[in-house]
Amino acid sequence: MKNIKLYTLLLLGFIVASCSDDFLEKSPLDSIPQEKIFEDPDLAKTYLNKIYSAIPNGFDRGWYMLDAASDDGENSYPWPASNTVFNTSAITPSSSPFNYMWDRSYLQIRRLNEFILNYESLTGTVEINNRLKGEAHFLRGFWYAELLKTFGGVPIIEVPQDIDDEDLLVERNTRVETTDFIIAELNNAANFLSNATEASSARASLAGVLALKGRVLLYEGRYAESAAASALALDEGAALDADYQYIFLDDGTSEVIFDMQFKDPDKGHWGN
Repeated sequence: MKNIKLYTLLLLGFIVASCSDDFLEKSPLDSIPQEKIFEDPDLAKTYLNKIYSAIPNGFDRGWYMLDAASDDGENSYPWPASNTVFNTSAITPSSSPFNYMWDRSYLQIRRLNEFILNYESLTGTVEINNRLKGEAHFLRGFWYAELLKTFGGVPIIEVPQDIDDEDLLVERNTRVETTDFIIAELNNAANFLSNATEASSARASLAGVLALKGRVLLYEGRYAESAAASALALDEGAALDADYQYIFLDDGTSEVIFDMQFKDPDKGHWGN
């Protein structure tokens, strides 16, 4: 009995001696530390997924039935903006259906600035890290392209801001400066994605980067540069599908360069 008591006391003494002050200090169980997100490729991919999910689609660009805002069609519904403000020439700076794009775009740009600032901490393979870095630059170029289409030149912000920053209010850049920044972002993305793992058409690819670059340059009237970028996208395998219907029926057709995919019930849409 004495031996048992002595052993118990020694065991308790060892436990107490081995405890440190941080024994009860646990990491939050309901959240992931930020530094882990930018180190783990799987968490980094999930972080970028949130930004992909915010990309506007045909039913989510300030109004739906966009053809009714052109000569291609007429909308029989009375409530969409194409009837209430666009076709009636009632758009003002405060009533534009696209005003929401400012907040939405800069929210995603803020997230991307945080990611790009920290992505050198990624611990994946070179090919995986390059993919994630390329996707981040593609997405930042994409969101600035959305701003350019809607507002022209906009403030270029490349670092995360804090509310108490002295330079919080960034001056607006010119249209040319904004365009050049977008092209630089897409060139960065292309450099990374040229040596990266493959992904689905719902994520950035080299062809997708080049196609977006060609479109931005086309809208800005830089036709020779646009044609060169688009030709490189075709060289990456983009081509018209042999049967138009299969663009909508099959995944991975050659005509689909970059798309937003839906899958019931995981990712649905009110217009399904």
